[in-house]
Amino acid sequence: SLRKPILGVIPQDDITTSAALKRSEPFMISAPQTPIANAYTEVLRKLTGGILQNLKNLNRTQKSAFDKTE
Repeated sequence: SLRKPILGVIPQDDITTSAALKRSEPFMISAPQTPIANAYTEVLRKLTGGILQNLKNLNRTQKSAFDKTE
């Protein structure tokens, strides 16, 4: 036992992953609304503590502030 909480469960999705492999494109790009992509995103969000979302929001704030100064 690792004695760590489970962050999430990534569902097995052979169809989505096989199609992504055949296209040589990550399933996060080719099928972003699938359960596997959503689960992967949620685990990543938990691992990063939401830092990616905070950076995205910061970028939006900076961009809108820049737009107002023009």
